[in-house]
Amino acid sequence: SRLAIALDAGLRIGGLSFELVGFGVDCPLAALLQGPQAALKGLGVRLEGAMLGLETGAIAISGGLTRAPGETLRLDGSLRISTPVLSVSAIGAYERIEGAHSFFAFAALHKEIGGPPFFFVTGLCLGIGIHRRLTLPPIEQVHSFPLLRAAASPSLPGKRARPRVTSSSRSVSPTPPPSTKERRIGALVDAWRAPEHDSMWIAGGVRFTSFGIVESVAMLSVAFGNRLEIGVLGLSRLQLPRKAGGEAAMACLEMELRVVIAPEDGLVAVEGRLTENSFVLRCAFRLRGGFA
Repeated sequence: SRLAIALDAGLRIGGLSFELVGFGVDCPLAALLQGPQAALKGLGVRLEGAMLGLETGAIAISGGLTRAPGETLRLDGSLRISTPVLSVSAIGAYERIEGAHSFFAFAALHKEIGGPPFFFVTGLCLGIGIHRRLTLPPIEQVHSFPLLRAAASPSLPGKRARPRVTSSSRSVSPTPPPSTKERRIGALVDAWRAPEHDSMWIAGGVRFTSFGIVESVAMLSVAFGNRLEIGVLGLSRLQLPRKAGGEAAMACLEMELRVVIAPEDGLVAVEGRLTENSFVLRCAFRLRGGFA
């Protein structure tokens, strides 16, 4: 019932880049048929998202805010700040459901904080959700859980927040459509963060290394309100040689951990599993196994 004209546009000036997604106007078709004055009265401005990037020397800031399609207002955002000594990344979302304001925010600090050799802290994370349900993933999806991935890698949140700039012409190229993998990740995000009245959660985690060879990230979450559930998700990785890439690595052990305590269900569950990235001698020699 409405006609819309929108465009995606990007601009780069020096270290500043800016991108608009779905920016334009719309108007009811009935108003267009009634004449110019009616069309102007029914004219509306639309914007599906905006991304901003700033690079000044050693400091880089990138962030974006997008609106999901649909009748209700739903905003998804990400932010990343990178300096030579630390990196901060954050993701969040807001949605209005039946008169309630539902939102969540999750931020991760990536910086060497210190500690004993067996527990050398390299990052911290913290999150909160109001009127949001936190659904913990099954054991085989722990390594791809968005919050755990955000705490483990500083490059994940906000990685698509800046327009792509070609090195030859220095011109801004359009943001490509999401890949199949990104759509699967998006579906997973929608599953664990769904709005729900009176459901709340808090989460905190730590990223650390053990003796410089084992890299781990662990997150504790407490969901309450409609249902009490305490969860611990963890991921540890040992690769030899440590900085070898691809076929150069001789061995890799990556284990995901899932602990769930749900008093209402009378459940205390502890699960561990080697991921598909585990191998010895070569990538084709996979290691499999787990415990529960």
